[in-house]
Amino acid sequence: MAATAAGAYAAPVELPPARIVAAPASRSLDIALRATNKVRASIPVGTSDGAASRTLRVDGLYLYGVNGTAPALFPPVVIARQGQTLNVRLTNDLQAVPASASQARPEMPFTNLHTHGVLVPTAAAADPCEVQGDNIFVVSNGPSAGVACKPLPAQSDHAGPAHGASVLGRVQYRYPLPDDHPAGLFWMHPHQHGSSQTQVGGGMSTLLYVEPSRGQPRTEPRFDVKWLM
Repeated sequence: MAATAAGAYAAPVELPPARIVAAPASRSLDIALRATNKVRASIPVGTSDGAASRTLRVDGLYLYGVNGTAPALFPPVVIARQGQTLNVRLTNDLQAVPASASQARPEMPFTNLHTHGVLVPTAAAADPCEVQGDNIFVVSNGPSAGVACKPLPAQSDHAGPAHGASVLGRVQYRYPLPDDHPAGLFWMHPHQHGSSQTQVGGGMSTLLYVEPSRGQPRTEPRFDVKWLM
């Protein structure tokens, strides 16, 4: 809650819930993430006397749209099961942001995806446009016109940090969760060196809740905190 000028606290405001992507009964779950930036969001703000609320406008956010939906202020929550395979398609729609008087360095549209705390292989495909494991060394350097994924030569003008393969457009990942994977709450986020701080700080990440597989004791997931900021 925010303090008013008189020192009283503002009335709490219920923010919109995060999008929940639930696991089907099958052995795999397909997730389509679309990375966007230059996003503007309006956040409701309460008043101390419960009067009509006002809104706070925030510019320059980095957000994910998930499974064809528009980007949301709060990262999506993916609910998967032990033993399930997550097939993630990351589409890069980021735009470069030039340097300015208030920003010394430009923001480059380089991004990828990394799981945090998830026990999955780090396999790297020889072709960067093929399906990867949890490979932090492949990166999308920006949108691709006409094709879903276009490999870039090592010495391309679009090349970013030279520690892995680069593409324009889409990067695909496969995360097979072991049958005995710990249940709990995990995280997926950008991991491109030089860009991840800006992108994660701007709101671009995803929560992953792994629940017990069928036949094991299961509790309904209850999130004390519905949003990751």
